[in-house]
Amino acid sequence: MNKLYLKLAWSNLKNSRQFYLPYVIAGMLSAMMFYTMCAIQGNEGLSKMRGGASVQMVLFFGVIVVGVFVSIFLFYTNSFIMKRRKKEFGLYSILGMEKRHIALVMAWEVLITGAIGIFCGIVLGRCSASFCFCFCSRSSACRWRWNL
Repeated sequence: MNKLYLKLAWSNLKNSRQFYLPYVIAGMLSAMMFYTMCAIQGNEGLSKMRGGASVQMVLFFGVIVVGVFVSIFLFYTNSFIMKRRKKEFGLYSILGMEKRHIALVMAWEVLITGAIGIFCGIVLGRCSASFCFCFCSRSSACRWRWNL
């Protein structure tokens, strides 16, 4: 029975990709920013620099701020998508799907888009963090380690 909901969620994602593409891109960019900030903040080469402890503390607060704004932004975009698809969910209800089954389809959709967004965001975040480490290593006298 869960396979049916998974197939229904996948076909819904394919059919309404014009709504979900911005959501997935926003998730990817959010995960990329969060990963990059965490990687820079947690680098041990930063603590060896003069004034590095204070920079790490500022970056820690930056990670928290980015996390809060990312959560708010993703919640807003998800609610925007759900408002756009009210008619589709109403049709499912008229055709006889119970609310818990509609909620299960919606949960599968969120899980699929979230997994795609987080995976691609981490890959892009690794590339972005490597670029930032390379830039910081060349612009300062200290050599940073790239422990990603």
